[in-house]
Amino acid sequence: MSIHSQEHGTGINYSASDVDSKAPKLVEPFAIRIFNESGDPEAALRMQQMQAESYVRFNIAPQSAVEPDGTLSKDLDHARGEHVTYYHATPNIPGILGEASARVINGAITSLPAYTGCLDTIYPEYKDVLNDMAEDGMTFREVGAVALTKGTSSIATFSIVRDVVQDAIRNDRSEVLIGRQTQHALNGFRAMFGSIAVKTIGTGSVLQAGEDMTVELTPVFAEATKSLDNLLAEIKQPETDEKIRGKLTQSLMFLMDGLYKSEVSDEVNEYISTNFGLVLPTRG
Repeated sequence: MSIHSQEHGTGINYSASDVDSKAPKLVEPFAIRIFNESGDPEAALRMQQMQAESYVRFNIAPQSAVEPDGTLSKDLDHARGEHVTYYHATPNIPGILGEASARVINGAITSLPAYTGCLDTIYPEYKDVLNDMAEDGMTFREVGAVALTKGTSSIATFSIVRDVVQDAIRNDRSEVLIGRQTQHALNGFRAMFGSIAVKTIGTGSVLQAGEDMTVELTPVFAEATKSLDNLLAEIKQPETDEKIRGKLTQSLMFLMDGLYKSEVSDEVNEYISTNFGLVLPTRG
């Protein structure tokens, strides 16, 4: 499950060479730490507790679903284990407050809860698309368990998304990100990344979150390595509202900040150069 706030596995551990391979970011309001449960079990527990507090606050789960240790019941939280990678966003600029977390489940598409939990509601044509992608050897990752502490800007969530997307682009992986989102979350991500990059692939399915609470989740997916080009495609559409175009352009700039010129398509490089005089750094 995913949430989005408008409020004010195999783990991945970057080596020195990994850090050196990244272009510098101009805007990095939140620092992202990546780890797994065996690498830092105390931090993993804290992220699980953050998820429970956040889900209760956003009426995604009832207080009765919270265990004595402060985590959600395992019936609602499926993103645990060594196949799960934890992302933790903390302020990187003075004056910014709050934290955000998310988890990425790695595995075959048929093992991911976002897929198996929506089999009855995924549109048939998208089942075929996803199956074809799997047969073509594309990698699938489920992004979920998104949580924010009270008062945290939604840019913290988007900073995590940027990290996940850039990792796929930087390593040239044909990667599909899937998830299940509440309508509130879907509206937020659509506003940030557009409807071409974030595709709804089925109707909402109702999950029993407690005795007296249900939540509707909609399955979505995005092709990570095509995120920038899909954003640009929507920006260039004549029917795109000017206000929306401006917002999506800001998202494009944010999403590509931290990439080298060679990691971005010629079309995107030409667009930012022609319209804004911006040129991404080249590898030295």
